[in-house]
Amino acid sequence: MGSYSALYFSDVKALPEQGEISDDSPYLQARSHLPLLWLALFCPEDIVDVPDPDEPANPWPYLVAHRTKTMATLAARRELLTLRFPAMNPDWFDQFAVVLEQAPSEFVHLDTVEIMVGAGPEWRQTLETLLGMFEDDASRAQAGWRQFNSGYSGPYEGESATRPWTYCGGSAGSPMPWDPAE
Repeated sequence: MGSYSALYFSDVKALPEQGEISDDSPYLQARSHLPLLWLALFCPEDIVDVPDPDEPANPWPYLVAHRTKTMATLAARRELLTLRFPAMNPDWFDQFAVVLEQAPSEFVHLDTVEIMVGAGPEWRQTLETLLGMFEDDASRAQAGWRQFNSGYSGPYEGESATRPWTYCGGSAGSPMPWDPAE
């Protein structure tokens, strides 16, 4: 069984409790990676530390932002993403943006605990650096792209680079618009 990251929506900013995620809302997963469009939704200030009940001194980072903010952030990063990832079908970007726009909940959540590399504070630093690749500050952007290229670019190379799940993730429920027709 693989480790998954998850993108989902809820009406609470805090980590949702069991049953607080609506069945009417998209729930996306990605096995062993962070889809590019998910990362493009967030900024470093969207990272919060969630206490680990088993290791209180080792909180794990969690990303959460208001849905309307993530929509604007994604739109602002479109040109950069299109230039850096020419294999990404523009339709996937548009389809992902529509799913985000139509989600019935107020907040977007990105849970990466299952794919964390290192302890919580180390993973937080990795996420902050990765998110820097979208910033205007040249040194932070360069550091972010170096981090991405050193350990996270694998799914974006070769045949995987032409698959929608690489950029959008996959649904854990209803098919998504970018899913291939059967």
